[in-house]
Amino acid sequence: MSHDLDFSFDVSVSGEQLLDGNGQLGRVAWLSKRIRRDDFFLLQDGSYSKLLFSELLQCYVAGHFIATCVLGFSLIERTIAGRLSFIGDPAAARYKSEDLLNVARDQGWLSESEFQKLDALRATRNPIVHFRAPLSSSRPEVKAAVAGRSTAQLLEFDAKAILDAAIHVLGKTAL
Repeated sequence: MSHDLDFSFDVSVSGEQLLDGNGQLGRVAWLSKRIRRDDFFLLQDGSYSKLLFSELLQCYVAGHFIATCVLGFSLIERTIAGRLSFIGDPAAARYKSEDLLNVARDQGWLSESEFQKLDALRATRNPIVHFRAPLSSSRPEVKAAVAGRSTAQLLEFDAKAILDAAIHVLGKTAL
């Protein structure tokens, strides 16, 4: 069994995707610019985080945007909690997202602007994970309608932002 950190994955694309650059091919192109071969990530949670990161990338490429939002923020939380545990705070495993972000900012791992962005993404993720009343303005389909987009378009935008933040956090906690 190989223990190499290999984040490659197979992608099937249609001729239409090759011609218009959208869909899977566009997402693979974005990822190839965002994650370079010589990038180094310290996965605080070991092989489980490697699997989580790999599945996160696969979900994004495949267009599973709800899963990308959920897994992406999970990776952010696990990365920060793992780093805190590594430096002697095992109670971090029980911290809520908001607490993890606050502690990461207090530790100097996140700037105020990074904290604000992650906190906004946490607020984006919450109505995806937790029930909201059918007409709540925080529900993805309501936000999409107000913005004049489809729910799928809004979720793709949110998924990309959360994935980008997860990759950023991986780089920030690899101290």
